[in-house]
Amino acid sequence: STEGNHPNGRTGRIAGAGDRFATATADDLLAGTAENGGDSMKIQKLSWWRMVWRLLGMTRSLLKTLAVAIVAGSLGHIAAIAIPVLGAWSMVQVMNGNQPSLKNLAAAFIVLGLLRAALHYIEQLANHDMAFRILAVIRDRVFKALRRQAPAGLDQQNSGTLVSIITNDIEL
Repeated sequence: STEGNHPNGRTGRIAGAGDRFATATADDLLAGTAENGGDSMKIQKLSWWRMVWRLLGMTRSLLKTLAVAIVAGSLGHIAAIAIPVLGAWSMVQVMNGNQPSLKNLAAAFIVLGLLRAALHYIEQLANHDMAFRILAVIRDRVFKALRRQAPAGLDQQNSGTLVSIITNDIEL
């Protein structure tokens, strides 16, 4: 394995074929090229759409949770919209001389408010469950990639720093 040296000290390794490593500086990584034993290799930068499709691919096992989140969110918004609509309807009824039942209106407002709260909770629970499961999948893939490079690819790295970088996305 080889390691690149740069005048400003910013160097890194890029996994190549087998046990070979390409040398790269931070500038090479930003430019999208790195040297691999004389051959230039292109570092693939994912477009926004490719990244979204890749993340959606990770959610295949979570389709039930995704469906629950979508249905609960949609119904919750309908319940939230129904509250002022019901209030406007009752005002129109009063202006037309009809007297809607205050008992029924109060019950409807309470039911819609509680329904909105419950559906919002279910939506947030499903979304957070899905997000943390996807982060676990991503973290598992990162650690598998790190294990493939160890010890040659990570001999200069502090393991605590690596774990901190990888797990810094989780709020405890």
